[in-house]
Amino acid sequence: MHPDDRDATLAALGTLAEGEESVFEFENRYRHRDGSYRWLRWNARPLPGRRRIYATARDVTRQKRLEREILEIVDREKERLGRELHDGLCQTLAGIAALSSR
Repeated sequence: MHPDDRDATLAALGTLAEGEESVFEFENRYRHRDGSYRWLRWNARPLPGRRRIYATARDVTRQKRLEREILEIVDREKERLGRELHDGLCQTLAGIAALSSR
């Protein structure tokens, strides 16, 4: 398990151990045999009275990577649009304002 995820994972397990009735979902990272970390999304459900927790995990590493790439693209587009507005439209508006004040 990734060291940064230990506290959150222990807290999630504690909630489940208390017998939370609803399905509990959380994410954490585990080291793959190739040394990289993979994101897992867990669904877990406690069985009260039997002191067991049933859990399944799904690898969401690719989804996380795509989400990060989308956010990076959005940030780049915001910067590009800001530059275009400043260099194009704002210059044009400043010119019109200067001409109209004569």
